[in-house]
Amino acid sequence: MKILMIAPEPFFQPRGTPFSEYYRIKALSELGYHIDLATYPFGEDREIPNLRIFRSFRPPGIKGVKIGPSWAKLPLNFFLFFKSLFLLCRNHYDFIHTHEEAGIMGVIFSRIFRIPNLYDMHSDLAQQMVNFNFTRSRRIIRLVSLMERSIVKGSNMIIGICPYLEDVVKKIDPHKQIYIIENPPLKFDEHEGDEAQLRRLRESLKLQDKRVILYTGTFEPYQGLELLLQAIPSVVDSSDDVHFLIVGGEEEQIASLKALTRQLKIEGHVSFTGQRPYHEMPLYLQLADILVSPRIKGDNVPLKIYLYLTTGKPIVATNISAHTQVLNPEVAVLTEPEPQSFALGIDLLLKDYNLCQRLTKSARKLVETKYSYPEYLKKVKLCYQHLSQIKTKRRGNPSARKGELSKKHYSYRVYASQEVAAKFDEDRFGGPIGQLIQQKQEATLLSILGDFRGKTILDIGAGTGRTAIPLAHCGARVTALDASAEMLTIARQKAEECGADISFQQGDAHQLPYPDSSFDMVVCFRLLIHAVDWKKVIGEFCRVARGTVVFDFSPWGSFALLHPPYLHLKKFLDKKTQTYRVLRMAAIKRELRRHGFQMVSSHREFVLPLAVHRKLNSVRFTTATESLFGRLKINSFFGGPLTIKANRKVG
Repeated sequence: MKILMIAPEPFFQPRGTPFSEYYRIKALSELGYHIDLATYPFGEDREIPNLRIFRSFRPPGIKGVKIGPSWAKLPLNFFLFFKSLFLLCRNHYDFIHTHEEAGIMGVIFSRIFRIPNLYDMHSDLAQQMVNFNFTRSRRIIRLVSLMERSIVKGSNMIIGICPYLEDVVKKIDPHKQIYIIENPPLKFDEHEGDEAQLRRLRESLKLQDKRVILYTGTFEPYQGLELLLQAIPSVVDSSDDVHFLIVGGEEEQIASLKALTRQLKIEGHVSFTGQRPYHEMPLYLQLADILVSPRIKGDNVPLKIYLYLTTGKPIVATNISAHTQVLNPEVAVLTEPEPQSFALGIDLLLKDYNLCQRLTKSARKLVETKYSYPEYLKKVKLCYQHLSQIKTKRRGNPSARKGELSKKHYSYRVYASQEVAAKFDEDRFGGPIGQLIQQKQEATLLSILGDFRGKTILDIGAGTGRTAIPLAHCGARVTALDASAEMLTIARQKAEECGADISFQQGDAHQLPYPDSSFDMVVCFRLLIHAVDWKKVIGEFCRVARGTVVFDFSPWGSFALLHPPYLHLKKFLDKKTQTYRVLRMAAIKRELRRHGFQMVSSHREFVLPLAVHRKLNSVRFTTATESLFGRLKINSFFGGPLTIKANRKVG
């Protein structure tokens, strides 16, 4: 199966959400899924089987995007939206998998393309506004909160990276299905460094005789780096062989923290490495004696916690929700989020070797039983199995569906009425505009068919004979098939009145009552967009056609692009409008190829919706506007319905 994943982040960069996205892609690839990733125009390509990366347009002046909310994301997400829309129009996908704020794109695309959407929830979006000090505007935070509610309610399923997010989801929608899939402690494909590399790193950092307290990660305010620095004086007073190594951060952030170290007079006990390549992290972790996470607020579990647990090094962390969802006193020292308490936690580990051993042993056991990669893979598999069931329910059970066609599809229900059949021609093709529409459709059909005199033609969904009768008059041997006996009665009467020799038969387009290759040509108009299973219908008329099929549908790239909003407008203009679907040319071509056919020509009809022309009821307006659109070539890419001709491949 094929997935469109939309990631509004620079992929790949060594930071939280891109790491999580990497894990998801890696797992899905191993499970046999094919992933098209739509992402920002920044980051490093990663070679993963079954993965294709599609990057959106880079707006002028934007050279990167920082962690967390930023104004730069507005234009980046604008272009990411259209990149994703382009991919959806060009390819067939079984699922949409969205991350962070791209969830709103997933909700929109899911409704338009009728594809299940899975929202990968890495954080509470509204809480991010506060944690990153992005804005204090209540209106903006309220707007983001409303967007998050729409994402949760509109998604078919949700993955949360920590238990806290389940609480967020359940407050919005208590019945929403959510899977908690914590990130595994992966290290990519890099191996731990050898003793020589470790010695060289220790020498380069001048740490030969020091015990190392290590922090890795971002320097955002909620991470508590100031708390950590304020704890250092108490630690070094008790243990003067200790050195704090802080990995990460931007230059401005490092400069600010260095100023604080001078103020606290601890410059000799702290080193800042700046951002380091992610493949060096195993070496830095080997170097450490104690790992720390001084985070002061937030509820999302830091990604580094899972990795910390695997290192065999003891951990000190603050006793807040972001940590306690994974950590407990059996695997880490937990302290209050204030400097003196944090210092005491570090000092405890520095002086109690047996405690360090107990904590690290328990930590590794916790990872093996709950956060290992096999466990992660199992959770992802289970989640997508459930998502596949949702997709199956959307499509319905084919066997059950056949038994319910007479109740659902209006070829079986609405057109079974004698009154509807009697008024059909007048409603659809009565008056000057109706006659003009019928004439144009007949002209299109006759020109696209080519030479068909003497050939056998099956007209599927013949209705009242508006297509079958002109074909018979032009010398074709026509069989007209329709599900409605009442419509066929009208068609027979019309054929007798005008002397057209046509064979009529009642039948189902989903299961044609003819052997393979029974007809030279098959035509099918105004039926595909209403069919319960349009792929089944295409398969059937390809099966019974020896050489040519001609049919029409409402395409993307017309006013139908606005479906379903346009459908409501159309129903307002024309009360007899029925629900229909719009189809992508790529999907049509793919289905034809599957049955051995290849499209050879196409013709787009009206630019403005037929309901508009009927409502205005002006032949002059219709002729003038559509002629203008034709001269401007607008109808070549924005016209509908779209009629195509396909021939069976030879050999």
